[in-house]
Amino acid sequence: MCIKIICSDHEHEFDMAMPLEQQIVGANEIVVSYDPADPKIPSFIGQMEMMVKNGISCRPEIHVDVKDSLDGCRLRTKIKRLKYNLDVNEAIKKLTIFHAETDSKIREIAERCLIGKTDE
Repeated sequence: MCIKIICSDHEHEFDMAMPLEQQIVGANEIVVSYDPADPKIPSFIGQMEMMVKNGISCRPEIHVDVKDSLDGCRLRTKIKRLKYNLDVNEAIKKLTIFHAETDSKIREIAERCLIGKTDE
């Protein structure tokens, strides 16, 4: 197995035909073993890039076994950069939700203040 997706109760191999975001639901960890001949690695990277572009988050930790290869080190660096971007997507989502909830509460307070003034 080149790319293993590890959940709490099972583990499975990355499937190129299925979207990555569906495969990582409930996963705790993803382990990538570098193999230059494996066609799953470019597909995995492409799907991670798509998740970054679409603003989807990725909760599992990603570990890369570079197998003493320079290209494996490049792959690890690229995956780290993509994982960072996915984490930034998650932070932006949380910040946006926080701002929306704050705006809602401020609007509610403002409406109560206006109602109080019209009653006087």
